This record gives sequence, structure tokens and C-alpha cells, in this order.
Amino acid sequence: MQNLNNIFTFLVSELKILNVDINTDIFETNIINLILLISLLVYVGKDFLGTTLTNRRSLILDRIEEIDKKVNDAQKQFLESYIQWSQINILKKNLEKRTLQKIDAFHEVQNYKNKDILVREYFSTLVTLQLKNERVQKQVRTYVIELALIEVYGTFNKLFNNKRFQENYLNYSVLLFEKLIADN
Repeated sequence: MQNLNNIFTFLVSELKILNVDINTDIFETNIINLILLISLLVYVGKDFLGTTLTNRRSLILDRIEEIDKKVNDAQKQFLESYIQWSQINILKKNLEKRTLQKIDAFHEVQNYKNKDILVREYFSTLVTLQLKNERVQKQVRTYVIELALIEVYGTFNKLFNNKRFQENYLNYSVLLFEKLIADN
């Protein structure tokens, strides 16, 4: 602040030496004052704005990395479930093949009752495999939903703990309440 006083004092003394008169026209001097004020604000606020933007950028980059990690975890879980599902399908195909082979072999040797028993076994195996398949799919869906809920909860919690959001929400609530009272 002392430096600014010194600068202005120096400028005034230089103007007196050069026989420069002070302009008393309010409109012209306000433009000059505004230009000086804006340049002073840019000079002083440059560092503050730069650090604020740098901090905000690093916060956003950290958040993106965190979300990327969560997406990668979800993809890994999905891949594991997909592998299990593929293995179940392979087992299903092998069991179908074996069951069909057994049915054909027993068909030649056994009578109609034995064939009926094998068909029941075949269909019960198919139902069991289908139930296992559905269980794996439910696990995948549950895991993805859980990750999404964790993300939403974290975002909501950060938003709700933000003082600015709380103030805006309270102001909005008051406006709605005033409108409601005015409508009634």
C-alpha cells in the first residue's frame, strides 16, 4: 500500500513539473480510473486466480484418476464374471454332449424307462446350469449397482458438505416457501 502511495505521489510531482493539468471532467476521469482499477485488479489478482485454477485443475485430475480406478475395478469384476459365465457355458456344452452320448448309448441297450430317466437328468442339469448362470449375472449386476451407489453417495456427500451448496439450497428453499405463501 505504501508503494502505491509513493507511485501516485511521484506521478503527481512529475505532472506538476510537466505543467499537466488535472482533468476535472467526471466522465473522462472515470474511464481512466476504471482502466487503472482494472489493470490493478489484473495485476494483483493474477497470482490468486492462477493458484485457484491450478488447485481446481489438480482436484479435477485426482477425481478423474479415482473414477478411472473404479471403472477399471468394475471392468475387472465384469471380466471375471464373464470368464465364469463362459466356463459355465463350456461346462454346459460338455454336459450336454456327454448326456446326449449317454442317451444314445443307453437307447440302444436300455429300454424306454431308462431313457426317460436320462432325459430327466439332462434337463435337471440344464436347469441347474441355468440357475448358476443367472446367479453369476445377478452378482455382476449387484456389484455394478453397488459401485454406482458408492459413487453417487460420495458425490452427494461432498456436494451436501459444501457450504456454498448449503447456502444456495437454503436460499432456494426460502424462495420456494415465500412463493408458496404468496400463492395461498
